[in-house]
Amino acid sequence: MRDEPRSVSPGMSTDALNQEILQVSSQLLDKSRQAQQEQERAREIADSLNQLPQQQTDARRQLNEIERRLGTLTGNTPLNQAQNFALQSDSARLKALVDETGAGAAVCQ
Repeated sequence: MRDEPRSVSPGMSTDALNQEILQVSSQLLDKSRQAQQEQERAREIADSLNQLPQQQTDARRQLNEIERRLGTLTGNTPLNQAQNFALQSDSARLKALVDETGAGAAVCQ
């Protein structure tokens, strides 16, 4: 939609005026839809950002539990080694998640 006002000449026919009204109405409707989509996207982003602190807390809690379990593993059997490897893998994943959610939360502030 143009920012400058449209000019209406005194000699315009009713059909031409109606056509002009339809064009302006269509443009206004398009801009309104566009603004509504942008508002919805902004709302989705805000909702996601608001969830980050809880996600980080949950990931930290899980990470603490895994690190506790890693400290209690004893023995050197293949099963214990596999469990240790799985817990270390989970630990690395959760550390990355904590870092990621922490970076996102920092953006919010």
